[in-house]
Amino acid sequence: MIILITSTRLGSGSDELAPFMKAFLNTLGEAESRPAQILFLNEGVGLTTEGSEVLDTLCQLERSGVHWLVWHVPGLLSSGRTS
Repeated sequence: MIILITSTRLGSGSDELAPFMKAFLNTLGEAESRPAQILFLNEGVGLTTEGSEVLDTLCQLERSGVHWLVWHVPGLLSSGRTS
């Protein structure tokens, strides 16, 4: 399974939806069946940068074998691999 993330929040509209993305990523880490990869594009790239509230969660996912790919934005990548 590959997950595509194109925003910093789930759904559209209010910034109040941003915490749901963190909960979603935490749930992925706790699931028996984890995705093989998470691909970050567009606004979703912001989740992979220094200062992101979910960066620790993404690093934990990476340590558990979930690879994440980021559409490269020079100077912003924290971890993972770029494409």
